[in-house]
Amino acid sequence: MKKPQEWEKIAPALPGEFQQLPPGGYVCVINNAHVLNSQSGKEMLVLELDVAEGEYKYFFDKQFKANTFEPKKWPCVYYQMTEGNSQRYFKGLITSIEKSNSGYTWDWDEQTLRGKLIGMLFQRTEYFASTSGDYKWNVKPMAPRSVDKIRSGEFKVPEDKPATNKPTNVNGKSTTENVNNIPDDYEDDLPF
Repeated sequence: MKKPQEWEKIAPALPGEFQQLPPGGYVCVINNAHVLNSQSGKEMLVLELDVAEGEYKYFFDKQFKANTFEPKKWPCVYYQMTEGNSQRYFKGLITSIEKSNSGYTWDWDEQTLRGKLIGMLFQRTEYFASTSGDYKWNVKPMAPRSVDKIRSGEFKVPEDKPATNKPTNVNGKSTTENVNNIPDDYEDDLPF
């Protein structure tokens, strides 16, 4: 076996040891902000966030630095559409940022958002992992708040959001559940 280059610099990782941020409210800092177009061509503001206070301070920065996969992507991104029916949510985001940063007024330059604080609610969401072929959970930013609301605890932790497109069989159970929950004493031939 050939020793990989820079073996001594590689951080060890074991399957199943990936730590997730617990769902809840956090004071975050905006590390980066830019505007992109969605798949439908509509404008959206993209915020790269990190936890700025408390036990999980710099949680996503630590994840990013420990990531050995290329290309690296920032692990905590919040997307906000800015057009049509989304305008009121966009205004809610901007209002939360202004309330969280004394003296700051939004001037339509997304670059001025760098380094600003924002309160954010994080929710656990289920998704289909195509690489493993099963459903997994992750925690994502889902709703902005002012930092005062987060610091005072004036928020409700968002409920888990299960995947809505899970395949089911006639018993109403997930097909992945059925395959993974075969009784130990099952003696018939399996169809695979």
